[in-house]
Amino acid sequence: LLGTFFLGLFFRQVDQAAAYAGLLAGLAVMIMVMAQTSIDFTWHTFIGCGVTILAGNGFAAVSRRLTKWSCP
Repeated sequence: LLGTFFLGLFFRQVDQAAAYAGLLAGLAVMIMVMAQTSIDFTWHTFIGCGVTILAGNGFAAVSRRLTKWSCP
């Protein structure tokens, strides 16, 4: 949730769909991290926030590129 907040606050090129994709990616990674690793809980916020920001920005970049290619 913190990563989604930071996406909206600091990255103006990220739209609603990209923020939602980042949120889902961060949630999926956090479920895997908590289930399969013994990383201390203090790192969970950093990992989830980082994954959300990276995935949201990546999705926004890909969707902008696809939109640019589809317009005549």
